[in-house]
Amino acid sequence: MNFIHNILTPTSPAPRVVALSSGGLQLEWHRNGVDLEVVFDRGEQPFFYCRNRVTGEESEHPLPANQVLLISIIANLE
Repeated sequence: MNFIHNILTPTSPAPRVVALSSGGLQLEWHRNGVDLEVVFDRGEQPFFYCRNRVTGEESEHPLPANQVLLISIIANLE
């Protein structure tokens, strides 16, 4: 909850929360031609994956080191 509080603003779109079979959680946004997934899996470092469906560009980034980039991507989903 603290993580979500730190990355979302009052105008941010709400993520879809998906339970992983491993017991972890995934937050998902699919908006404006972007697929964004933040993964919290048991025993693994959290990370996020981003794909631009228009350009085909994909990237994966560890958290919390890239939290500023994640916040920027979410802001572009508004």
